[in-house]
Amino acid sequence: MNEQIEELQYCNELTYNCRTCKNTHDIYYEPGVTMIQCDCKIMVVLPDWNPRGVLRIWNALNAQSKRSPEIVNEITKQFIERQRKNGEESRMDTATSSTTRPPALGGV
Repeated sequence: MNEQIEELQYCNELTYNCRTCKNTHDIYYEPGVTMIQCDCKIMVVLPDWNPRGVLRIWNALNAQSKRSPEIVNEITKQFIERQRKNGEESRMDTATSSTTRPPALGGV
């Protein structure tokens, strides 16, 4: 539990202020979702525990010259697709490494 609080604090320290309202509330977790929202109602939400993901999306959003719910959705979609792709590659690497392992010594 302490590790989760520390991770939230760390992510909150790295969160950019909103470009429009200049205010950002903390990243927070409720059962099933991690989210952040500013005073002008721009919100980033990811399922489950993922404060680093919310931080990445929020900061990418605030690096854009234009912001809208559509842009939030697009950045979030790209983030989730990258995560899924990286997860699939990781599983494939694990499966490949176990099948290419040399046979055990001693004929067993």
